[in-house]
Amino acid sequence: MLGVSDDDGVKTFHENVFDFTSTFEKVNMNSLHLQKKGKALGIRGEDLVKDSYEVEVVKLSTFITNMKINKIDILKIDTEGHELACLNGLFDTKIDCVIDIIQTEKLNGDMYDVNFNSIVDLLKLHDFKISKEIKHGFGDFEDVVFIKNER
Repeated sequence: MLGVSDDDGVKTFHENVFDFTSTFEKVNMNSLHLQKKGKALGIRGEDLVKDSYEVEVVKLSTFITNMKINKIDILKIDTEGHELACLNGLFDTKIDCVIDIIQTEKLNGDMYDVNFNSIVDLLKLHDFKISKEIKHGFGDFEDVVFIKNER
């Protein structure tokens, strides 16, 4: 198993009962969003995380370089609050890869300590701009599509 983060090494992964909400991020146990999610799943919010364990992680820049990837049409990052860390690991060094579109999640709840403006600022610094925001019909989140600025 290999995860994506802001460094090459090992991080603690929190496996949730609702598996596609699993994450490297620490869950805010006082979160109203967590309590709602627990109610919907029929469990107590504090029982959402069913296991935590160490996982090897790699920076996107390392992965792209090692795999000799020179073009990515769409890079989708959906990591339950860990998006900024993944992007920091993408832009930590110069890579020889053209990325046209980056799609990421914007979480509006209080389950993780996420500042979406930091993601926008980082992508803006690397010549990306918001192209589209897609609100989900369930949950308090949306997908945001960033496109590379024309030069």
